Amino acid sequence: MGRRPGLSIKDRNIALGLLLGGARASDVARRFGCTERTIYRLQQRVRQTGSVNDLLRSGRPRITTPREDRYMVTSSSRHRFMSATKSVQRHRQATGTRISDYTARNKLRATRIRARQPYKGVPLTQRHRVARLH
Repeated sequence: MGRRPGLSIKDRNIALGLLLGGARASDVARRFGCTERTIYRLQQRVRQTGSVNDLLRSGRPRITTPREDRYMVTSSSRHRFMSATKSVQRHRQATGTRISDYTARNKLRATRIRARQPYKGVPLTQRHRVARLH
């Protein structure tokens, strides 16, 4: 069984305000559709840290910021036939962040942007098209 999505920061602040206003934890939990345990943990976190934000978690730190990710997606959308290597070079010039080709490919794949190749065929003139029709 997977994890249930937690309360958003906005909902946490509202819940905290209700609790400070005198509402019971069970009423607050019912209002937000979560368990009372969630509300108790929220109270405990506010007492310990003074904030409703999540605590830092372990794991590998992200190389790029969400803003850089958006830039990469926008740039790739504008230049559809650019290779990942060239895309990384443009990204490095624009942001100064060094990322690998694989990181760029993974980020673009996550947004469903796939690699494309331009059509390599003989360019036909109007005269060619008419001759082919006859």
